[in-house]
Amino acid sequence: MRFVAGSRIGVEFGVRGSSSPSAFAALRWAPELDVGALRVYPFIKTYVQSGLGLGTSGGVALEHWSDRWIVRSSSYANWVHNTAATDWSQSLIIGYAQAVIQERRYDRFATGHDLACGAAARISVSGDRASHTSLFEASVLMKRPLHGGWLFGYVEPVVQWNRDFGWHPDIGLRIGVDALFWGLASLPGEVETYCVRSAPR
Repeated sequence: MRFVAGSRIGVEFGVRGSSSPSAFAALRWAPELDVGALRVYPFIKTYVQSGLGLGTSGGVALEHWSDRWIVRSSSYANWVHNTAATDWSQSLIIGYAQAVIQERRYDRFATGHDLACGAAARISVSGDRASHTSLFEASVLMKRPLHGGWLFGYVEPVVQWNRDFGWHPDIGLRIGVDALFWGLASLPGEVETYCVRSAPR
């Protein structure tokens, strides 16, 4: 559950399901700034998670639009108090977006998954303070609406180079759907109609 106390501050509560489920709560500060031709999205989040303890994460994304072409640079770091561990990532996206979903979730923003219709190429590098760089990834995301303004499908070929496996290239394919259960991207059917009408011939 997410509660937005203002345009910049939000509170989150939830349960994360996995092999070891956990509950969490977080306080997030995330303003939006315009600096010349750039749009800047910094954020800081303090959270507590069962089994993990107290943590702090933060990052900044830079975005530039030229017609429907988009360039993004996203930096992120996460620190956990109990283990004093720090993870970080850096990514660069270049894409063509006919429409976007205005979710303002940093993880989807940094990976290009906030696209409602379009394609984006992404390169990213991540690691931690102990082992430095541990993973390189390159991918191409292609996404389109499947139904109205709430259901979207995507295909994403990806190549990873992992330090733990001697930097051997690992090729794969991600296929999935994104569903908005509330806060539609637009009026029902509007995004789908727009993407069909705007598709290149």
